[in-house]
Amino acid sequence: MRHKGTGTVYRKDGKWAARLRFTDDLGRRFERVERAETRADALVKLKALRARIADEPEKPSDIRFGELFELLCETVYKDRVRSSTLNLYRGLLRNHLVPIRDVYVQRLTPTLLDDLFRSPSIGRRTSQLLRRVVIGFLNHALRLGYVKENVARRTLPIGGYPKIVEPLTAKEVLGILAATKSETLQAAFRTQVELGLRVGELLGIRWSDIRRQSKQVVIREQLLRDRISGQLDLAPLKTPKSRRTLPLTDDLMGLILSLPRAGVFVFASTTGSPMDPRNYNRELSIAAKRAGVGHVSSHRLRHSYATWALGLGVDIAIISRAMGHSSITMTARYAAASPEVIRKANEKVAQLLE
Repeated sequence: MRHKGTGTVYRKDGKWAARLRFTDDLGRRFERVERAETRADALVKLKALRARIADEPEKPSDIRFGELFELLCETVYKDRVRSSTLNLYRGLLRNHLVPIRDVYVQRLTPTLLDDLFRSPSIGRRTSQLLRRVVIGFLNHALRLGYVKENVARRTLPIGGYPKIVEPLTAKEVLGILAATKSETLQAAFRTQVELGLRVGELLGIRWSDIRRQSKQVVIREQLLRDRISGQLDLAPLKTPKSRRTLPLTDDLMGLILSLPRAGVFVFASTTGSPMDPRNYNRELSIAAKRAGVGHVSSHRLRHSYATWALGLGVDIAIISRAMGHSSITMTARYAAASPEVIRKANEKVAQLLE
């Protein structure tokens, strides 16, 4: 549907004209002008313009995919996703969606998109991301009348098995902590594995987020790097359920309060600035190798928290809430990959036969 003004008639250089300006649902602005000899003729033409614009059918095929992509980024996604996500989308258009950038959206076909998503030059995870993003964008195109069908939904799903992350043992984590020379890093590693935080959530904790009396920490923002500028900055959490308040044990609370207050962030660099997530992961890997564990990422610490909690019989809904997952389905992946959880389930079944 178009949003229209009443239009206007005006005289310029001795000639009369009727002008009507309007915008479509995506915010695109249009202008129609008709010349006339007299003011009366201009008024008649303005009335005709209004009627024609009101009855004029949408022309969804007159926009290319790249144009629609940018338009949706500016109008639909700009206020709904983080700037880093918006930059990710634009990076996909710039680096991977080039073959369809100049294709009119009405001419997209499942075969064309299948060929794009399954290009041998694109990895499996990137292919899955591309398909998911294109489906999302074309859903909005369908809603706004630019296409009659979301053909991306008829493309073949990208198969393959996700990489299984092996959880660490408690002994391995203790070894990593013992091999960590920095007190700040040691406290950060322990906090992440005890609370199951994402690395951005961990490094985004400020002293004002620590509740001394109730022995809690409020997770309200995360530290992220902007993909374009490369700058570190606080950003909204991944999902609404990611905002949460978590209890701290006496030992962990004491460990955190013993850290020097070099700045506003609890786990800051030596200069007081936010700790770079890349430096955090590098130091974690160095400590793990020093402890004889091999390569360890921050995600593996978070994964270990979930696996340990499940193995101890903690309800999956509680674990999901503690980890800030958007749904229990995400948390269930850890249960599926946990030999300890399966072993305990098997033991309980075996007890029925005794």
